[in-house]
Amino acid sequence: MGYMRRNYLTPIPEFANLEELNRWLGQRTAAEETRYRQGQTSTVGEKLAEERALLGPLPEREFLACTRHPVVASRGQALIRFERRG
Repeated sequence: MGYMRRNYLTPIPEFANLEELNRWLGQRTAAEETRYRQGQTSTVGEKLAEERALLGPLPEREFLACTRHPVVASRGQALIRFERRG
């Protein structure tokens, strides 16, 4: 992601809408697949194809990188208590 940010998103490009941004990023990433990294004999796309074969399937359910706990805010100061032990 750092490479893409430095090379394609600095300075921040402007687009009329999200679809236009996604189309532009799609074109840039497709062009990246033909690029050779310094000291490599395979293109980025060839390396991606090799790596893709090693990846597992996507999970069937969405993964939430958080935990959810129902809480109630106090009426007076809108305080919320977490990790109540008792």
